[in-house]
Amino acid sequence: MELFTEADHLAEARYRKLLREQPGFVWRRFSDGEELMAYVFFPPGHRAEAAAPSVLFFHGGMWVGKSLGDFVPWALHLAQQGIAGIIPMFRTCGDYEVEPMDILEEGREAWAWVHGNAVNPLRRVQRGLPPLFASHGGRDRLLPWRNSERLAELWRKKKNRSRFELLDVADHTFYHFNVNAAYFEQLLNSWSAFMVEQGIWEYNEGMDAGLLG
Repeated sequence: MELFTEADHLAEARYRKLLREQPGFVWRRFSDGEELMAYVFFPPGHRAEAAAPSVLFFHGGMWVGKSLGDFVPWALHLAQQGIAGIIPMFRTCGDYEVEPMDILEEGREAWAWVHGNAVNPLRRVQRGLPPLFASHGGRDRLLPWRNSERLAELWRKKKNRSRFELLDVADHTFYHFNVNAAYFEQLLNSWSAFMVEQGIWEYNEGMDAGLLG
C-alpha cells in the first residue's frame, strides 16, 4: 500500500530543494566515507560569530523513509523569528542495515553535535525547563494523543509552563503544510501566540496575516 500521494512526493521534492539551498554541515562521517549532513535555516542577516537560539527537528518516516523535507516550513518560520532551525540526516532501515535503536542513538548523537557546535536554546530560560508547546491529532492511529497531554501536565507539575493543543479530527501528519494547510496554519498561529506570551519572541503583524492569505 502506497502511504504517500503524488502531491506528497512533489512537496517533498520541493522542500528538499530548499534544504539543498541552505548551509550544510557534516555532523557525522563514517570510516567508509559516508557522511550525514545537517542543514541549517539561519535567521536573515545571521553572522557566523553570532549566537542564536536553535531548534533541532527529527524527521519521521516509520524508521524506513527519509522525510527530510517535513519540517522545512517550520524551519523557515523559525528563521523569521530569529531562531535557527536545524534538520539533520540520519540513517534509516530503507537504505541501511540499522535497527530502530540505532536510529535513536544517531538522533542522540545529532543532538550532542548541535549542543557542542551551536548555541544552547536553554540559555534563555532563567529557571527550570523552558516553556513547552505540545500538540497532537485526535485521530492519530500511531501514537496516543494522551501521551502528549500527559507530557504537558508533567511539565506544569514540575513548575514549568506548558500548553497542550488537541486537534480533534487531525491524524498523525496534520502538522505538515502539504497534508493540511489549514491545520498547519492553525497550529503555527497557536504556537506563535504561545511563544509571544512566554516572551521568547516578539509579536509582529505578520503573525495575524497568516500563510494562506
